[in-house]
Amino acid sequence: VIAIIVSRLALPVINQSAGTTLTSNERVKSIFSFRNLNFGVVGIFMYVGAEVSVGTYLTNYIADTLKINVIDANAYVAFYWGRMLVGRLIGAYILQKIKPALVLSLCAIMAIVLIVVSINTTGSLAAWTMIGVGLFNSIMFATIFSLSVSGLKNYTTKASGLLSTAIAGGAIISFAQGVIADNYDWRIAFLLPLLCYAYILFYGVNGYKSKFGSQ
Repeated sequence: VIAIIVSRLALPVINQSAGTTLTSNERVKSIFSFRNLNFGVVGIFMYVGAEVSVGTYLTNYIADTLKINVIDANAYVAFYWGRMLVGRLIGAYILQKIKPALVLSLCAIMAIVLIVVSINTTGSLAAWTMIGVGLFNSIMFATIFSLSVSGLKNYTTKASGLLSTAIAGGAIISFAQGVIADNYDWRIAFLLPLLCYAYILFYGVNGYKSKFGSQ
């Protein structure tokens, strides 16, 4: 409904300044001609899905893992989001020194490692390793977004719309994980965000590359 309403609005036209238009040698057939954008849209879908899924079910997961009530387990969620804040501040500095794609890949690897450790252990180790995923989530959205629009020039505005739409992954993937958790167990359910981070790793290693963008 919101999409229909927005499509009817007379939104202002963003002027393209000099140097932001593709040259004759860079002409493309459509916005979907950009490899980094195509993979990036899926990357945003996967990232938001994974982030929301972990955050959404963290309370129940910790309650079951530590054998405590949900109210007490809920207090741990603050550490998950708090680590995202800390990671974002640290990441702002690191991204000035190291290539964004490399930082994204390393964060994806760490998220995968933490989830694997968590679902294969018990007690406090399982709880805190899952909470630790938040630290490595911190720079993913902004990094995937910037890599996705790299080199798009006058297509950047449309690309931003596609990338923003991809946050629907937060609703779809978290719902799917809930269904899996209801029918199986946490160990199986958390394989879904694990696969999401595996895709993000692919994007950081190869998916972001494009003849139009910076490497």
